[in-house]
Amino acid sequence: MSDNQILYAVEQGVATITFDRPAKLNAFTPAMLSDFFKVMA
Repeated sequence: MSDNQILYAVEQGVATITFDRPAKLNAFTPAMLSDFFKVMA
């Protein structure tokens, strides 16, 4: 994934996806979109 900009965790059967680009106000990039689809697959 792109420099760990998307964090993924599962606790007690609940998945949490976090966008982690605070310096850019979590703006979405094309690379993040690709990583997001990988996480969702």
